Amino acid sequence: MTLSAKQLRAIYDHCLREYPKEAVGIIIGPEGIHTQDRIIACVNALDEAEARSGFAMQPERLLLIDAECRAKGWRMKLIYHSHPDGDTQFSSADRAQALAYDGTPLHPHVEHMVVALNDRAVSGHAFYTWDAHRRDFAAL
Repeated sequence: MTLSAKQLRAIYDHCLREYPKEAVGIIIGPEGIHTQDRIIACVNALDEAEARSGFAMQPERLLLIDAECRAKGWRMKLIYHSHPDGDTQFSSADRAQALAYDGTPLHPHVEHMVVALNDRAVSGHAFYTWDAHRRDFAAL
């Protein structure tokens, strides 16, 4: 997924505001059109201690986002989250969060973005997508 400088700045700002907790958010929009994409900064539903090394989105918020996508004919395009004092690797915890109980992706056509934060600054980001052949997430 290609992000504009403005979108990237909004994601970075959200991640920095949530530091030292992991931030999480979603980008939704119409297929093939990036100018209408909308960034939704979500709340990390984990408690303060757990949110330093993981994230969970509120199920009711996901239902509202899904309803908005259906009503507009849009789709979820990207799920982003931060790794405070970490790297951009898609961790085993990230993988577990993104998979259903049977090992299939919860959102197979949605990219994932990991934003690394170090010394209270963004140190990088990486994108991942589901590779059905490998049955795992692969860096883009």
